[in-house]
Amino acid sequence: NIPKSAAKVICAKMKSDISDDMPKILQDANVPPEKWTLIYALVAGKILPLSVECIQMIEEYKVAPSQERGFLSVEGQRNQLFDPKESKVLKISMLHSNLALVALSVSGRVNAILKEYGVMAVVAYDSIDFRSKYQYNTLKIPTGFHFY
Repeated sequence: NIPKSAAKVICAKMKSDISDDMPKILQDANVPPEKWTLIYALVAGKILPLSVECIQMIEEYKVAPSQERGFLSVEGQRNQLFDPKESKVLKISMLHSNLALVALSVSGRVNAILKEYGVMAVVAYDSIDFRSKYQYNTLKIPTGFHFY
């Protein structure tokens, strides 16, 4: 079950027919279709699965009820009430950090592929609003590339 917002991100970035998706800038630079297929596969196989997972975790967090039940015990500090829902924030943060590293790694590979054609790829991000108990954030979720 992928949330509608995650499905929307995927549909906006990756269409079903790969041959129609090659950006004009890549066509103008004479990038072969097999190179585009490789780039497409890197995005679809490495970036988008983590993007969907991150968006899904955010959507689940948004609808989960708060429950101040447990106590958090930290060495040197006294016990504090702890909302188990907030432990998901840590998971979302770790996944988001991993996603950023994967996108950076894929970006290097894509730029290595495109170097000989004089085209540069920059990670494209979608913004997702995310409010935890303590702060409001707009997370930038990597979803593909812009080409220049």
